[in-house]
Amino acid sequence: MIDTAANTNQDLLSQALEDSDRSIAAAMTILDAVNLDEVTVEELKIAVIEHRPEAYTDEGGVERTRNRSYVRHAYISTHVPNRVFNQMIAGRAQLLKDLKRRGIADKAEIQLEQAKWAINPVWWVWKLSEEDMTLERLDAILSGMQTQKLFLRFFADRTLPQKK
Repeated sequence: MIDTAANTNQDLLSQALEDSDRSIAAAMTILDAVNLDEVTVEELKIAVIEHRPEAYTDEGGVERTRNRSYVRHAYISTHVPNRVFNQMIAGRAQLLKDLKRRGIADKAEIQLEQAKWAINPVWWVWKLSEEDMTLERLDAILSGMQTQKLFLRFFADRTLPQKK
């Protein structure tokens, strides 16, 4: 009975991982195919929410500091060197192994873990344009949707099977 349950969980995990891969591939197919003789590096203008400390005096006359939000535009190159691309592939493979080892088979949970992990490769590319960017700061200034869109923009066309 235990072996059957373990096999069922393993089958569920395998199916969820395959479904996840198909979902990613489907999302990536919306990008245009690029000929190898074209230069495709762009500089993206990305609006982010930053915070800066601001001194103020409260109603009781006490000097305080608060964080004031403001919009900043970052200019990030879409160029992904091979070392960064390979680092992303290795990191994703490790994430999938970890999920499998932990017995996570729920499709939604796998997608959540992948979404949380996606900030890492986005950061690796971001640092090529803004060397002083930290992972914690990037995670604070990007929305989840921005992270996913940047991940697809940086890596999608490189991970799709080539059409013949």
